[in-house]
Amino acid sequence: MDRLDELLTPNPKPSTVGTLVYILFGPILWALQFTLIYGGHTLACSQGATPAAGEWLVYAASIVPAVIVLVFLVVQTPFARILGLTRAMEDRRAYDRIAWAVALLSEFAIVWTGATALVVAACTQGR
Repeated sequence: MDRLDELLTPNPKPSTVGTLVYILFGPILWALQFTLIYGGHTLACSQGATPAAGEWLVYAASIVPAVIVLVFLVVQTPFARILGLTRAMEDRRAYDRIAWAVALLSEFAIVWTGATALVVAACTQGR
C-alpha cells in the first residue's frame, strides 16, 4: 500500500491516551479503589470516624468499582467508543482481548482488596 492509497482509504487512528485508558481501565479503577480503601480509611479513622463508618467506606469503595469493571467485562463497546476506538481499526480485536483480560484480573484484585473489610477490624490501628 502506497501513500496515495492510505490517503484515499484512511484507517482511523485512535488516540494514544484513549487506547491506554481503554486497556488499563480495570487497573485504573483498582488503583482508585486501593487508594480510597487504605488512604481514605486511614484518614477517616484518624479524624475520629467510627469503625462502622470505616467499614462502610471500604464496602462502598469496593462495590462501586467492582460493578463498573463487571459492566466493562460484559459490554466493552460503549467504553471503547467513548475513548475513540472504532471497529474499523486494525488492531481493535487485540485491544479488546487485552483490555478484557486485564479488567478480569483487576476485578479479582478489587474483590480481594475489598475482602479485607470482612477480615480486618476497622480503625484498630488508629486508636
